[in-house]
Amino acid sequence: MSQIHLILSFVELALLAVFGVCVFYEYNKNWNFWTRASIAVLIVIINIVQMVLEIRLEQNFVLSVMMIFIWGMNLWIYYLLLKKRNFKWK
Repeated sequence: MSQIHLILSFVELALLAVFGVCVFYEYNKNWNFWTRASIAVLIVIINIVQMVLEIRLEQNFVLSVMMIFIWGMNLWIYYLLLKKRNFKWK
């Protein structure tokens, strides 16, 4: 299980690198918005799985809880932006 946790950490790191590129490259494009939103969803899912693994491995899981909260707030912002976009289109 420790190896799964390590693999998930590297996948999360790769997703964060892609997210960082998306923040600075063509930020206002539609594909960029959906890429950032999907990466945020994937990071929340990965952190939930990591938190379960950390609990089972009896490790400190506070960082995973904080990451879930931070990326969850990021998803909330994407939801509000999407809601604003939909009202603009009508």
